[in-house]
Amino acid sequence: MSCSEYLELISLYFDNEIDIDDEQRLFDHIEKCPKCKKEFEDMKNILGMLKDTPMIDIPYFFLIKFR
Repeated sequence: MSCSEYLELISLYFDNEIDIDDEQRLFDHIEKCPKCKKEFEDMKNILGMLKDTPMIDIPYFFLIKFR
């Protein structure tokens, strides 16, 4: 597999859509590949920050305007 294919597996992993065999392949690969490990860690950090970001209420006029 190429790194671009592993990047797809990273997305599947964080979307909880990866099967166990691909998950094992992904973790085996990121132990050896610094580029993919960095992508994995960056995605993990970004999603962690987003999880901690408070939700805001969208103004009603905004919802109407962009329907």
